[in-house]
Amino acid sequence: MPGEADWKTARIFCKFLKTFYDVTNRLSGSLYVTSNSYFHDVINIQSTIKSWSTNHDHTLKNMAIKMNEKFYKYWGDLDRMNMLLLIAVVLDPCFKLKYITYCYGKLYSKDVVDKVENKLTGTLTRLFAYYDSERRKCNAQSSKADVNLSSYEIEIDHIDCVADEGVVSFESDFLNEEEVVGSTVSELEMYLTETRIKKVVGESFDILNWWKTNSTRFPVMSLMARDVLAIPVTTVASESAFSTGGRVLDQFRSSLSPKVVEGLICAQDWLRGSPIPQEIEARLTDVAELESCKIIKIFS
Repeated sequence: MPGEADWKTARIFCKFLKTFYDVTNRLSGSLYVTSNSYFHDVINIQSTIKSWSTNHDHTLKNMAIKMNEKFYKYWGDLDRMNMLLLIAVVLDPCFKLKYITYCYGKLYSKDVVDKVENKLTGTLTRLFAYYDSERRKCNAQSSKADVNLSSYEIEIDHIDCVADEGVVSFESDFLNEEEVVGSTVSELEMYLTETRIKKVVGESFDILNWWKTNSTRFPVMSLMARDVLAIPVTTVASESAFSTGGRVLDQFRSSLSPKVVEGLICAQDWLRGSPIPQEIEARLTDVAELESCKIIKIFS
């Protein structure tokens, strides 16, 4: 029978694991945007693991230290960080770039924060330039299709026509070039420097509707938001990611009773969590050979 100390440990573990449970439920959603919330959850997990790694409970502390090592294996190297995950946060008008530098400033040194900020700013600028270029190409093609061909039927002097075409062409190209450079700088900078949307913690915010409403103010960035925010964080259901039932029940062992399945899962968990080193994988071959020998004896 479990004692009071065991129940106390169980309560601590439930509190610790609830963070991962909540994050898994949020990121597994398919009816709302998840790309802009992924960074928040990763940062919260990192902060939680870091705080628990200095806990007075040795069991929880050792587990947190191992989890921290696993976390840094995948997320510790910021040079390998997928910038789209950070750009999705920048495209959230409630947080923008300042939130990323704020979070990293709590966990890393100033040099690391500046490096990430410069890399993110460069990536965001290049992405914006690409979308701006594609948008101008689409506008140019549509404007060519709308040219009124009847205007060319006006009879004017050929020499004056050539001269006027040259003047109008240079003037038009010059004005268009100035307009493009101005819009490229102003729209991105205006969004980043604009006051963030005030949001209460836990309150829902329809980010897609916000970008739809402000698409006239930010035509290029709204196109970026449409594509970046449409990326799902995960396409794997939480049950498939965390359930160990699939490792016990397969096409060759699909008729086991619930009690036997429960016993197999619990026994596997106990063996893996035993302080005595158990070479389980190394013994699986021996177990398979023993089972095959029993089958041969039964049918011989």
